[in-house]
Amino acid sequence: LDDPIEWARFCTECGAEIIQLKFNLPSRRLLDRSLEEFIEISQRLIKEISVPVIFSGPDLTEIDPQILETVASATKGERVLLASARLDNDYPRIAKAAIDNKHVVLASTDCDPPSQKMLNERLLGIGLPPDQIVMDPTTAALGYGLEYSLSIAEQIRLNALKGDKSLQMPIVAFPANSWTAREANLEDLRYGDLYSRGLIWELTTALTMFLAGAELLVMLHPESVRRFKTFMRDQGFIEPSVTEMNNQN
Repeated sequence: LDDPIEWARFCTECGAEIIQLKFNLPSRRLLDRSLEEFIEISQRLIKEISVPVIFSGPDLTEIDPQILETVASATKGERVLLASARLDNDYPRIAKAAIDNKHVVLASTDCDPPSQKMLNERLLGIGLPPDQIVMDPTTAALGYGLEYSLSIAEQIRLNALKGDKSLQMPIVAFPANSWTAREANLEDLRYGDLYSRGLIWELTTALTMFLAGAELLVMLHPESVRRFKTFMRDQGFIEPSVTEMNNQN
C-alpha cells in the first residue's frame, strides 16, 4: 500500500498496457518536500516499469502546473503523458514543459466540444505539435451523464474526420470514474452482488467510450480490464498476447 512502484508492477501483471500515477498532496505547505518525493517516484517508475506512463497532478488549479513541470524535467525524453492542461490552469506552463522535455500533454475539458477545440488550438498556438496532444473531453459514469460523454466523443471524432485539424488527436476516456456512481458501490443486496455490479458499471462505460471513438481507456479494476480485453479479442479488435496464448495452452 505504501509503494506506488509495487502497485504499478502489480498493474502490469494484471495486463495494464499503460500506468497512471496520480500525485497526491497532503498539504500545500508541504509542496517543496513533496516535489522532491515526486521526482524520486517518477524516476523510479520510469526505470522499473516498461509500459508508458501517465503522470497526473492532484487536481489543484494553482499547483498542478508546477508539479507537472517538475516531473516533466525529471523524466526528460521519456515521452510521458502529463495530465492535465486545462483552460482554468496555467496550461502554457505545462505545454512548455512538454515541448522542452519531449512529453505529451493531456488536454482536459468538461463535456464541452467548443472548449476542447479552443484548448487544443491554444496549445497548438504555443508550439506544441499535434502528436504531443491527447484529448480528455471527460468521461461520466453510466447513469450519471454517460450519454453526454458518448455524444461528445462522437462529435469530436466526426469533426476531426471532416477535416478539423485542431481535433485530430487521440481521445482518452476514464471509465475508472464509474466507481463514483452510487449504484457501483452501494452496499445494498437489493441491487445485486456488489462486486459484479461495480465491474459491470466500469466495463459498460469502457465499451461505450471505446465505441464512441476513445483510443485509450484508464480503468481501475483488474477484472474489468480482463473482461474488456476478452470482448476485444472475441470481436476481433485485438490479437491475444503471447502471455495470454501461453496461459490458454
